[in-house]
Amino acid sequence: MKYVTLKQDICKNLSSTIQAEDFFLLEGKLIFVLHEKAMQVKDYLEKTYDIKVHTQLTRNWPHWDQEYETEMWIQNK
Repeated sequence: MKYVTLKQDICKNLSSTIQAEDFFLLEGKLIFVLHEKAMQVKDYLEKTYDIKVHTQLTRNWPHWDQEYETEMWIQNK
């Protein structure tokens, strides 16, 4: 699934809690501003697509304009 399609799907189906600016793609991982929103997306993806999703704390770099709490990636089967 392409990132744009995935982002649209997440924002459409979790529109009451997740907005487009809540997460971004970086080096093949989704990075989230807030951990609790990452967990909502993780639950949604695992239940909807029957896939394994991994999360970890994000390493924030000094040159970034914003801080992020969680990064997420999907395990290949």
